[in-house]
Amino acid sequence: MKTLIFSDMDGTLLDHETYDFSPASSLILTLQTQHIPLILTTSKTKAEVLWWQEKLGIRAPFIPENGSAIYVPVGYDALTLPTYPANEGWHCIALGKPYAFITAYLSTVADKYGIQGFKSMDIAAIARHTGLGEVQAQLAKEREFSEPFLMEEPDLVAILREEARLYGLTIVEGGRFFHCLGHGADKGAALQLLTSLYRRHGHEVRTIALGDSPNDLPMLRVAHTPILLPNPSRAPFLCENCTPLHAPHPGPLGWASALKEVLCL
Repeated sequence: MKTLIFSDMDGTLLDHETYDFSPASSLILTLQTQHIPLILTTSKTKAEVLWWQEKLGIRAPFIPENGSAIYVPVGYDALTLPTYPANEGWHCIALGKPYAFITAYLSTVADKYGIQGFKSMDIAAIARHTGLGEVQAQLAKEREFSEPFLMEEPDLVAILREEARLYGLTIVEGGRFFHCLGHGADKGAALQLLTSLYRRHGHEVRTIALGDSPNDLPMLRVAHTPILLPNPSRAPFLCENCTPLHAPHPGPLGWASALKEVLCL
């Protein structure tokens, strides 16, 4: 049985305010020694995830920009992906729409809904809104498939979501921002596709997914073992069509506690 761990980052593996992951460090090392892939499944960009993989000491497939793509290291875990392009050692399976298409749409409704996206923010503004340093804020701006944005009237997001749907786009809610991305590209679809690639190569697969925000719901619904972490900055929400385990704490402490219990470590 091949266990795959799909993990959100902000507020889940990383502390929501400080981005610290130290309470999870020893477990990450254990996963490495047991050859259990930690698949970062996040709203962050490819550039950000590569930075974090180096910091975490891992090299594994990852799913950036809320499920808009899957990146797999060339030759990783006996997975062969000849039909997908490889660049700088990574295969890319694109599921979302191009960034230019998404930002062009948002520009047409920005005034109507009071939208401010990353494209219109300078590095200092992104750093201020996210708590990131300037280097990471720059990496967050290197987007391929989705646009994070703020709304002056967030109560109107349901109306915006319906309008965006007519253009083949989806609006999802993350820990800090709303995100606009291609319809059908979500964390759950990406989880299922990557899992199918493992099965195609003869693996029997067990999936564990961890998240703390509404944009994590698609992967929590389709994982064999969904784990929902508390988010102190938002009201609790329901995970419809799934019965998740509830981590005892937010952030990396809850992440490590819940995974140890599930993996019997």
